[in-house]
Amino acid sequence: MIDLTVDNGRVLVWNVDDVIKIRQEYRIVGQLLGTLASFSYQDKQRGLPLSLLNEEVNILVEKGFARLVQVPAISQKPSEEAVERFKEYREQSYQKQVAIFKEGREKQIRSMLDRIVEGKQNKRRQRMRSNISVMQSPGEAKKIKVEDEKVLYGNMHIFYLRNVTFINFVY
Repeated sequence: MIDLTVDNGRVLVWNVDDVIKIRQEYRIVGQLLGTLASFSYQDKQRGLPLSLLNEEVNILVEKGFARLVQVPAISQKPSEEAVERFKEYREQSYQKQVAIFKEGREKQIRSMLDRIVEGKQNKRRQRMRSNISVMQSPGEAKKIKVEDEKVLYGNMHIFYLRNVTFINFVY
């Protein structure tokens, strides 16, 4: 039997298996109201809960396929303790996501490090060529001092010491 949750005059279905059963077996479509967790910024596709019209609810209940259920905790305001637990959970979740992103970004940069170094070396060579072509006398060429280069790339410091590259991840 499918549980239909009544909340503020609306009938909602929160269980994905029940939604599939309602749509496939009973041919009742309803309307999805929620957002997709991974794409919360878009509004083309919707997620749970499924909202049902009164007529759809009557059919399901009269035929014995579903029952109406009220959950008092849904209509009550959450306690301060519950709000604090939610905030802590949200912050922990955010920190985990940041750590996963940093790890993925680090792997991505490491996999592209050869291309990054090659691009920086080409850029340095071009600067050297333009500096030499601007000079007027050969004596000025001796005054050019090739300095080690420190490049900040995202959260990485990449040091170029002649042909040796060092990476220091900064968090």
